[in-house]
Amino acid sequence: MKLSLDECVKFFKETEGFARLMDGMLDSYIRHERCYGAVRLSRPTPGEEQAISDFFKRDYYDQALIRIGLADFERQTQKNFSIDVTLEAILELYFNRKITRKSRSHNRNGSAFTKYVESVMIPRYGSTDAALWLREPSAHTRRGYRKLAEDYLINPDGVIAALETVCGALNDIPETENAVGGARVPATPLGEFSYKHTGDRHAFEAGGKTGQLFLRALAWKFDADFPVSPEEYAALYFKAGLIAEGIMSHVAVFGLLAFRGDVPDEPCAAYGKHGEAYLLTLENINHFSRVRAQGGKVFVVENMSVFSALCERVRECGCTVVCNAGGLSPAAALLLDMLHGGGAAVYYSGNMDYPGLCLADRIYLRYPKRFVPWRLTKSDYDNAEPGADFYEANRQKEEGLHNEDLAALLSYMRKKGKTAEQSALVNALAEDIKNFSREG
Repeated sequence: MKLSLDECVKFFKETEGFARLMDGMLDSYIRHERCYGAVRLSRPTPGEEQAISDFFKRDYYDQALIRIGLADFERQTQKNFSIDVTLEAILELYFNRKITRKSRSHNRNGSAFTKYVESVMIPRYGSTDAALWLREPSAHTRRGYRKLAEDYLINPDGVIAALETVCGALNDIPETENAVGGARVPATPLGEFSYKHTGDRHAFEAGGKTGQLFLRALAWKFDADFPVSPEEYAALYFKAGLIAEGIMSHVAVFGLLAFRGDVPDEPCAAYGKHGEAYLLTLENINHFSRVRAQGGKVFVVENMSVFSALCERVRECGCTVVCNAGGLSPAAALLLDMLHGGGAAVYYSGNMDYPGLCLADRIYLRYPKRFVPWRLTKSDYDNAEPGADFYEANRQKEEGLHNEDLAALLSYMRKKGKTAEQSALVNALAEDIKNFSREG
C-alpha cells in the first residue's frame, strides 16, 4: 500500500492506539535531536496492543511494557506505506509544528527554566524535600531535572504546573520509607493521594507524564534507580507509603504466617489450620504488620496448576508456598519483599523457557543474597515434560541473564532446541519440601 505523507499521518491520527506512542516519539526526537532512542509504553491499552501489533506485524499482546525504537518505527512506516519519509516529517505534520533543535534554543529555554526554578520555586519551598530536589547539582542527570529542562522546550506552562504539583506531593511523603522487614504502617491508596493533590485519581499513575515526574522525585527521595517495570513502580510507590491496584492485584499462598500488630491474622491462621491454599490481594497484604515463612524458606512456583498439585502433597509439612502465576504482580512483589525482609530464603522454580528464566532472573536480582534456583538444572530439564520449540529469536538474548545457574540452563536449552514444563517435576518438588521440613 503506497501512501502520501498526508495520508500516512492521517492513518496515525485516526487509528486508535498511536497517540501515546507519537507523544513519546516527539519527546525523544527533540531530546536527541535525531531519530534515536525508544519509547516505552507501560501498561498498554488493548487499542495500543492491537495498533502496534498490526503495524509491526508482531505480537505485542499481553505485555506489561512495550518498547518501540524510533528508527524501527521510521523503517516500518517506509516499508508499510512504500514511502520515502523521515520520522521528523511525520512528527511535524502530525503535531502541526516545526521541531526546533535544542542546539538553537536550549540555552535560551534552559536558562529561562533554571531562572524560574531558582528565583521562584526554590524560595517558595524553603528547606523542604521539594527544594532539596530542585537544588540537585547542575543537570540532575540521574534524577530527571535535565529532562524537565528539555520538556520545557515543548510545553513550558505544562512543565511548571506538573513540577509544582509534584513538589507539593513530595513534601507530603513521610520522612521514613515503609519498612517491609518489620512493623509497618498500612500504605495510602495511590488514587486517594493523587486526588488529594490534583483532583484526579489517576494523575500520579506511572503511565502519565505527571506520574513519571512523581516517580523521578520518589527515586531521588529514596535514592533508588528510576523504575522501568510495573513491579518496580509498585515497589517505589510502596517505599513512599502509597499502594496501587488494591484488590485488583493478588497472589496465591499456602502456609503463610501473617500478623496484624502482634496478633496472627485470623483468616490466614484459619486457612493454615485446615491446610488450604488461598488468594491474598494487595489490599490484604497492605494491612499485615509482618509476615514469616515457615522454616525460614518460601517456595515459589510459576505455574498455578503446579502450585495446586504441590499444596495437595505438602499439607502436613509446615511450609510456605507462593505462586507468582507467570509474573510478578504488585501483590506478589510486596509479599515476597516482606518475606525476604523477614529473613526468608527464596526458593524459585519456574517453566524452563526463555520468559520463565527471565522471570527467575528478575527475582534473583531482587533478592541476590537469598535466592535459590529450585529444580532448574540440566538434569531437571531432562526429567521435565518437553515443551515447544526454542525459537531462534530467543537464542540471541542469553547474555541478558545474570544468574550463572540460569544462564547455564538457557545455554543447555539452546542446544536441545526445546523448552520444558515444570508440571512433570511436581513429585520432585514435593519431596524437596518434605526433606527440608524433616531437616528443620
